[in-house]
Amino acid sequence: MSASPATPDWEILLSPFQSLLSPTGFRYFRAFVLTFAHLDGRLWVTQVLLTHWLGRHFTHVYRFLESPAWTTEALARQVVQMWLPRCLQAGGRLFVAVDETVVAKRGPAFEGIGTHYDPMNRQHPRRLSRGHCWVCLAVLGAQGIGHWVALWVACALYVPRSACQKGQAFATQWDLAGQLVAALPSLAPTQGVAVGDGA
Repeated sequence: MSASPATPDWEILLSPFQSLLSPTGFRYFRAFVLTFAHLDGRLWVTQVLLTHWLGRHFTHVYRFLESPAWTTEALARQVVQMWLPRCLQAGGRLFVAVDETVVAKRGPAFEGIGTHYDPMNRQHPRRLSRGHCWVCLAVLGAQGIGHWVALWVACALYVPRSACQKGQAFATQWDLAGQLVAALPSLAPTQGVAVGDGA
């Protein structure tokens, strides 16, 4: 993917995040968003480097990702604040969707890895996959009659009891889903409705 200037629409969309990052951090954040938004398939940090938007050694990118100067939680809260007013339905109702997604992984060095039921894995007789299981939360926005768009806002890693480290508290997928819903900023008066498949 070659580097190209962002359109004015993108600059307006990203401007609310500028106060949450340093000027250098915002430049990195902007490069990640623009790169990932224009790619299909798997998203890798390497692809951000290949755009040449940053023009820095790759170690600078990893230092940005590890920096305590910004948090994914603060960025997620900003996303939610932008989307919630546009997703409120009649009567102040807000619909959110909860779902789990299994990401297959190979190798022994992944923390929190386990074997999970994965309905997408049709190659396994019991539909099982080894990897990470993410509990995801999306705000639902209506686009016309009977057409909804899921706007992803947060996720939590489900760690099986057998994979918990010493001193790590076990949490079920339902526990994690409840925590994600409870962490949503409140808009009064709002009635929250959480939906899930097979739940």
